[in-house]
Amino acid sequence: MALPHPLPCPHCGSLGALNPLTLMEAIGCDRCQTWFSLNPDTDILEQIASATPAPRRWRWSGHRWQRLAPTHQSPWFLGATLLITLTLLWMPLLLNQAVPGLAPLWIVVFLGVVVLPGIMVWIAYRR
Repeated sequence: MALPHPLPCPHCGSLGALNPLTLMEAIGCDRCQTWFSLNPDTDILEQIASATPAPRRWRWSGHRWQRLAPTHQSPWFLGATLLITLTLLWMPLLLNQAVPGLAPLWIVVFLGVVVLPGIMVWIAYRR
């Protein structure tokens, strides 16, 4: 597949153009200064330095860049997280029946073990 020259930047839109960086196997945008690596076999452009855990990737469609989904998350990730959360949700109720009167302690344990990691996983899954 032939790529146009100059390539439009997928990060800042069609405002910038991608140009090869001297003495590097990378290309960079002349407007937003973002660096990318391009795989010529698959026409996949990958952002080199990114604030997200998984680098952003794009594929050339013939007319524009199409954003690809991150590859670091497995399809079982959300299901396993939900199963663990539900298991930990019922644990304080079962343990409170075994030793009555410790409900405030189990609320604190629940908040520390389930809610806080659940929020962290939700934030990580959103990206």
